This record gives sequence, C-alpha cells and structure tokens, in this order.
Amino acid sequence: MMVAQNGKSPRRRPRADAVACGTNNTENVPQDAAHVKELHLRFDTLPPSHTRQSQTRLCVVNGRPRSYKSRAQREQETCLLSLIMEALPEGFVPFAGPVAVRIRFVWPYRAAERKAVVRNGLEVPHVTRPDLDNVAIKPLLDMLEQAQVFARGDAQVAELHASKAWGPRGYWAVDVEALDGNAPRPEGRGAGGPDHLEGRNRPCGQVLPGLEGGAE
Repeated sequence: MMVAQNGKSPRRRPRADAVACGTNNTENVPQDAAHVKELHLRFDTLPPSHTRQSQTRLCVVNGRPRSYKSRAQREQETCLLSLIMEALPEGFVPFAGPVAVRIRFVWPYRAAERKAVVRNGLEVPHVTRPDLDNVAIKPLLDMLEQAQVFARGDAQVAELHASKAWGPRGYWAVDVEALDGNAPRPEGRGAGGPDHLEGRNRPCGQVLPGLEGGAE
C-alpha cells in the first residue's frame, strides 16, 4: 500500500476508461494512433455540478463591470481537464477535421425513484437542474479543447448530442468521432458505438409494463 508523507493513504482517483481504435486499454493503443477515428472516454464519478452560469461573478473595476469565475468553478474545470488528459491514450494526436461529439451525464437514482425503474436498472431522463446546456455542452467542450482533443478548437464540432439521466450509478461519458466531410452519415447513427452510450445502458425511452399510463 502506498503511504503519503503525512502517514495517510493517498486518495484513490476515479477510474477512467479510454477506448481508441477499438482498444479497451490505453497501454495497448496501436502505434499508428495518429489515425484514430474515434475516442471513447468514460469516467465512473459523479458528473460536474457547477454550471458556468451559476458560478460566474460580477465586480466593478475602475467603474466598469467585469466577470470572473468562482473558486468552485475553477476547481471543477481543473479537475475535468486533469481527468480528460490522464484518460487520453498515449500518443494521441488531436482530431484535425470535423467531428461529432456525444455527451452522456448520469446521476444516481433519487430516493423517491420508482421501484420498477430501480429493479430493472434503467436510466430515465433527468429533467431537473442543472440545465444540460450550462453544465455539459460549452464547459465540457472547452475542457476538450484545452486537452487538445481538437487540433483547431471546438469549432471543429459539426455534430453534437448531449443527454442526462438518472441511473443505478453516476458516471459521465464522452464520444468523439471523426467525420468525413464529403460523405453523408447513415441515418440513426450516433457519435460512437460503446455500449455505455448505446445499447444496454440506454433504455431511457423504454416503457415498462404497467407504466404506460405514466403512473409514478
């Protein structure tokens, strides 16, 4: 066991999984990582909670109003950037062309969650605050840009899908996929393909037997 200088065991970092070129282990990323077409990141920790809108402060300097970030927002951005950079595969080269980004935020079930939902381990839509656009879209794209996921900045994002839900456990995930600017995308195809965003963990639109009438 590792022991810090103060005699206490170091705090474990949240587990982060990175998938590139179909590889499930960042140590086994192929040498031609420059040709990666997809990047899948998943973090088994609670999604960010501080929004840029709610954490922005105003002050007056020399008679002019100025805005600045609160300490909580700065700490959150530092944490997000650190997690993303540590999860990037070794030798990762930024996406150079247009990309599609898919973001998924999931919070643990509420205490009053329906028993049928909990029993079946479903992810159901999250319709309370924080607002999805304030907590997931612009702040997270900025962190991806600072982590140099995009070669020319988040203006390369040509397609974007974001969602939030309640689920059995909290996590957040990001998919980035290179787009062929000359070829049309197949209908119904998302920005990635890992099962944590599509398939077994995405039954948000599923209606359980006996709940068709919307009973709580």
